[in-house]
Amino acid sequence: MYSDEVNLSGSNVMGVLYLAKKYIVPSLAENCSKYLSKNLDPSNVFSILPSAQKYEEKDLVDRCWEMIDEQTAEAVESDGFATIQRSLFESLVVRDTLRIKEVKLFKAVDLWATNECERQGLGADGANKRRILGEETVKAIRFPTMTLEDFASVVLDSKILNSDEVSSIIKYLSSVSSSTGGFSDSERSPISHTCGDIQRCYRFKNFRGLLSDECGMIPAFRVIEFFADRDLWLHGVYICGISSISNCPIELSLWNKKRKLTEVSGKFSAEIVHRPNEKTKLMKTTVQGIQEEILESLNQADTLPR
Repeated sequence: MYSDEVNLSGSNVMGVLYLAKKYIVPSLAENCSKYLSKNLDPSNVFSILPSAQKYEEKDLVDRCWEMIDEQTAEAVESDGFATIQRSLFESLVVRDTLRIKEVKLFKAVDLWATNECERQGLGADGANKRRILGEETVKAIRFPTMTLEDFASVVLDSKILNSDEVSSIIKYLSSVSSSTGGFSDSERSPISHTCGDIQRCYRFKNFRGLLSDECGMIPAFRVIEFFADRDLWLHGVYICGISSISNCPIELSLWNKKRKLTEVSGKFSAEIVHRPNEKTKLMKTTVQGIQEEILESLNQADTLPR
């Protein structure tokens, strides 16, 4: 407590954090939190998160959930997941931002329920596992988003669902009925906090007929307005023109309602660098010295990222 130095390690950091909180030493608690955040990975995230919540380390809690969202499949396979407390388990299962196939999430849920049955001295049959999980957790699993093969080979053997639920989901997956039996058929919507996995969105299927002035750009200016129900990271924007144009001035700006967030201006050029065949051509576009290759279809004028 009377030194400006601290030697943290995986074996002592939790104990040091406890002492820092107990004796109200904010700088020491901050060092512990930074150490844990730096060494956070899918194998230990479920061991660190409960302590971060207990000691109200908000930044560390947020980083843990980011890690869980980004690498869900790896995190739920860790030893720490099988023994997490119910409150944390329930918070995980209902999250819409998990990056994992639903059948893999169900396997993890089934394993957690099995371990909890054993801890309570109960037989790990379907009825006990369902009682342990609770109806809210069972209903949070999105069985209708699975394939029929996965549902039949994995879920049925667990015996967690009742016969009516099984029948409804099989009929839904077989396109016999539109009823999902009360389960959500919406895919989870993972987001990337690091832009490691980029979701590409296209405004147009093709661009033929959209280009008209001598620079090959859309006349005047165009606005793309979009709304989001959660935070998102804008990685970049594709600009499409016609081949053999050079030094066309462009300006791009990003707005939030009436407030300009950022803008960029420069010159746009495009040139054909290769024709793989008579139906397509490979073009190289350059904006502010940054080059990007795109494959353009000569028949449909579809421009696709290479």
